[in-house]
Amino acid sequence: MFAEKDDGLAMKPPMGWRSWNAFYANINEGLMRKQIEALTVPRGDNGRPAAVGTSLAQLGYRSFGIDEGYEGCGLGVNGTVHLADGTPTVDQKRFPNLPQLVKYGHAKGLSMGFYLNGCGCNEKEERAINYAGDVRAAVGMGFDEVKIDSCGAQKNLTLYDALLRASGRRLIVENCHQGKDWGQLDSGNPEQMGEGWCPYHLFRTSGDIVNLWDRVMSNLLSVLPFLADRPGGRGPTSRPGCWAYPDMLEVGRMPEHNAAESRSHFSAWAVVSAPLVLGFDLHNEEQMAVAWPFISRREVIAINQAWVRGAPSPSGRLLKQWKTRNLPTLLIRSEGLRDYRSPIQCAAWVREGFCFNEGRTLGPEFMHKFCAKSCGLCPAGEKFRGWAYEHGRLSRNGECIDLDGQLAGGHSGFNVMRTRPCLPHRAGSQQWNFANLTQGGRIVNNGQAAEMAVCLRVFKGWVWGEEAIVYAGPCDDGPSPPTRLRKKTASKEPSYTWTLRDGTLRNAQFGCVAVESQWGPPSTIWAKPLPGASVALLAINGADLPQTATLDFAELGLGGYARAGSAHSDAWLVRDVWASSELGLKSSLVVTLPPHDCVLLVLRKEGRAMTHSHDAAHSRSRIGLSESHSLTVRAGESATLS
Repeated sequence: MFAEKDDGLAMKPPMGWRSWNAFYANINEGLMRKQIEALTVPRGDNGRPAAVGTSLAQLGYRSFGIDEGYEGCGLGVNGTVHLADGTPTVDQKRFPNLPQLVKYGHAKGLSMGFYLNGCGCNEKEERAINYAGDVRAAVGMGFDEVKIDSCGAQKNLTLYDALLRASGRRLIVENCHQGKDWGQLDSGNPEQMGEGWCPYHLFRTSGDIVNLWDRVMSNLLSVLPFLADRPGGRGPTSRPGCWAYPDMLEVGRMPEHNAAESRSHFSAWAVVSAPLVLGFDLHNEEQMAVAWPFISRREVIAINQAWVRGAPSPSGRLLKQWKTRNLPTLLIRSEGLRDYRSPIQCAAWVREGFCFNEGRTLGPEFMHKFCAKSCGLCPAGEKFRGWAYEHGRLSRNGECIDLDGQLAGGHSGFNVMRTRPCLPHRAGSQQWNFANLTQGGRIVNNGQAAEMAVCLRVFKGWVWGEEAIVYAGPCDDGPSPPTRLRKKTASKEPSYTWTLRDGTLRNAQFGCVAVESQWGPPSTIWAKPLPGASVALLAINGADLPQTATLDFAELGLGGYARAGSAHSDAWLVRDVWASSELGLKSSLVVTLPPHDCVLLVLRKEGRAMTHSHDAAHSRSRIGLSESHSLTVRAGESATLS
């Protein structure tokens, strides 16, 4: 049995900035000073520096995190990052005076964060003296916080906690072990070592975030196991001093529907009480101007910082999730296929060409029965069938593979591809050269200049939960996917080699193309209790098509948030937060949500509706009201279109 954390640190979800998503390991002392200045300079309503205004630090973003890139990789014992006494080395060319940088941040009113057990140096041997040296360095240089990553050998978070306690100085600790236990004790999620175990103040629940809608929503859903109330009335695992953290914010730099996705992203992190950690270049005024309307909204920040002890699910909870029709997406599938002979035998027979050509001993009938997977047959199902190559177009049921259906890749470099209706005026983007259909070859877009040739390819990696996606990329073996995104495979077949047989389109390395009409993150509805018998209600449209949703407050189970004896038991005073609009007393609401957009409401049972004049300048009308074609969401039922 472990005592609940009682050191008084991180009693609200931390807010701040960290260097990794903006710069990766390409950081230095001068660059960090500029970011400190940008975090503390006053800004006007447009987010630009002003003589009179509000800084990000004044809004609450006071944590400043130096991430990977300061280390002196290879300068320690036997080419490690640690000296013989366990002290972590610092790259003096990049950071000539790290303690002085910490003092500079303190002078600006910031809480300064360090980084340990990093990925760049990637030490392999766990040594007790290195734990002690890490803590001694963090404390000695005056840091207030520390992020402990999962790549190095020092993963024992209980030991780090014990050493920090013994130092006499408490630091806010981030467990960056990505929601994993890493096969060893004292390294993973809260309660891994017993009831109440949480020797850190915030803990990653997912892998790294990427500025793609699918990944942002996947990271959001990773907090779900930690929002439920624990037995014995102890509240949720994610709580003051131990916050579930689905990684940094990508607000303001989403490549597809930036405004809508940023609004949903920021709202979601607020409603699940996640730490609000910015990750873009604060000195880039163009990026700041895009992000400012979202990250400066005081009312949304207040929702994030609220925590009503004793209320049901005080850190937020998911009320409903569902999937509906989406734009058709190209994916690779191989479900249901297997070989009934040994892989070595099947591979040898495939090389002999027996899958589709009669041989002296074997033929297609035998191979399709006993070596279906090795032959690259496509699974049964309509979503794999119907492909044709005619007049330079690859089409299926009136939909064409279209270069303009390739979604922007963000800083991952990759994203899914949508089909588009086959239309004459889209001749260039829908024209593909596919000369060797049955024997295998490249599919090259004819609308590009020769030196910019683009081919259909396949990428598989953790960004999409190990899904294999079709995308348009270079017609050669480079550039390679970033190492941190790559999925290793034993196959040597290029990912741009394709065959088209019997109406099925197959990639030589990964499998068959399926057109999925409901692929992508689900739509969701969330709630979080607020002070004064109020509740925040968030509905997010996960799809690439508009949805109209009926929010029936009683059927969503919101009555449990109301005070006993409140008048109008099913009705609430409703405020649309992003629109800065008071909607009056309602028991339900019908809202039309554009692709990837949201509505964030505050519902109150009593007292007058509050106004927020400071936020009113940011409001915009983007949620329409409708009485027809609604998506009715009822507790305990699947969502249905009506």
